Amino acid sequence: MKKLKSFIIGTIIVLTFFWGITHFLINNQDEANCYLYHEFLSIHFNGMIIDKYIDQYEHLYPTIILRQSEMEKPYKFRIINEKSNLYNFLKVGDIISKDTNRNEVRIIRGNDTLYRVIDFGCNPFPQDIAK
Repeated sequence: MKKLKSFIIGTIIVLTFFWGITHFLINNQDEANCYLYHEFLSIHFNGMIIDKYIDQYEHLYPTIILRQSEMEKPYKFRIINEKSNLYNFLKVGDIISKDTNRNEVRIIRGNDTLYRVIDFGCNPFPQDIAK
């Protein structure tokens, strides 16, 4: 009987510990996603995708290389924790642009102009939502 009681108490302690760790990690991930979302809002880009790859040397982040003009050095853009599948949607040769303080990306592919609202799983403030 004493062994059963010890086993139950031990199991409860272990489960509580794992629940606490999981809860902590999920909350930190939400916070990280919100940070990435606000970082994304602060950037501006306009250029042609000249390469895209999974960066083996940088945490396997999906990476896009943009040429914004012939005069400028190509711009490396990592898409980290983005939930709307932008990386898989984009193709080399697409022209993409994003204005500062917007969560919408304009994509020109051939004769088509497409718009994608980017989602990082963070609840944005109402003024952050693309109009």
